[in-house]
Amino acid sequence: IVNNDLDISKEGESKTFELSHKYDRAYISGLILTGFGKGNNFFESRTKRYKTTLHLEISFYADDILLLKKSVQNDDYTPFLAKYGGGMHLFYYKCPNELPLNKKIVCVVRVIKPDKQLQDTYGPVRFFIAKMSDK
Repeated sequence: IVNNDLDISKEGESKTFELSHKYDRAYISGLILTGFGKGNNFFESRTKRYKTTLHLEISFYADDILLLKKSVQNDDYTPFLAKYGGGMHLFYYKCPNELPLNKKIVCVVRVIKPDKQLQDTYGPVRFFIAKMSDK
């Protein structure tokens, strides 16, 4: 439901997205690394893989009221590979448990601590939110 560019190389960088959840289920947020393939150490074991310095704060608002706030940093992410490339999952949430259905939500992603090397090696980077599969 969201798939947009995000510059993770600058501290304080902030991007705002509008979305609405149509389905009663789990959703996942993450980063797509569109330059995947320039190196493969990002997807090695947790002890050997790339150590990101990235720290993101993701906040969700409805009618200017904060409903959900997540802070993701260091090893909070989970790398993934897919047919369209790779990236990292940041966190899951459920609707309507954590965020309401069929209501305009404003999502603000803020870079607390950047990781220019991650962006230069694997970017450009895209922030995404998607509904989880029914399976």
